[in-house]
Amino acid sequence: MAPKTIYDKLNIISRNGDLVLLVGPRKVEFQVCSHTLARSSRVFDRMLNGKLAEGRDANKKTGEGEEGKSTWTVALPDDDMRGMQLLL
Repeated sequence: MAPKTIYDKLNIISRNGDLVLLVGPRKVEFQVCSHTLARSSRVFDRMLNGKLAEGRDANKKTGEGEEGKSTWTVALPDDDMRGMQLLL
């Protein structure tokens, strides 16, 4: 069996993260903390907390994450997976 790659699994950046980013055309998954992203970047703040399509209200919550925390998913199909991996 081939080892799992970044493409085959959920890449946990924040163990208690409440947001899963689906990055690139292959929808590589990154579990992150939405609050940390928003504090670190005005772009992410506006994307996640503003009126943009990726905001929490625009995306239905996807269910329960670890320890019963609710999570939601944001698709970023036009973003580069390797660039996002470096950023996160």
